[in-house]
Amino acid sequence: MIALKPEIRRRMLSPMRLYERNFVRLEALLPALSGVETMVANLEPGFVVRLRKLDATPYTSTVLFECLMAVTEQHCWISDPQIRVRLYHDAQVAEVVGYQNHHRFAARYDYPNRFMFQRNEKMQLNVFLSEFIDFLVKRNACFVVDAESPHTR
Repeated sequence: MIALKPEIRRRMLSPMRLYERNFVRLEALLPALSGVETMVANLEPGFVVRLRKLDATPYTSTVLFECLMAVTEQHCWISDPQIRVRLYHDAQVAEVVGYQNHHRFAARYDYPNRFMFQRNEKMQLNVFLSEFIDFLVKRNACFVVDAESPHTR
């Protein structure tokens, strides 16, 4: 393994760099988000990613990614993942603000804690968002307006 200089290592692990990267990549993936409330991407048979715009102000937007999987015997016990992301348009950063009905994550936690979160749970969730965006890009996810959704304008 290559040893990195401490200043390079700090720069790579910076939360703000990750938030900025996630924002840029989400903006590129979802260019038509401005006037639409619900979009879907059919990645595979039985696997759909739905994106819902929960709120929008001049400076921020909150979106919810939901992975909807067809129920089969192999994963009937798995709940559909949900990731709530806030996009700060003025600062050009995107941050995970909710995951699986948990929200308001602290920057650091003592361990062990009441919810058994990792010490850096917030950072791990934002890394997960980055990996999820990678997954969507590699699968050539194409989000289109969800005509069946009652949330569509």
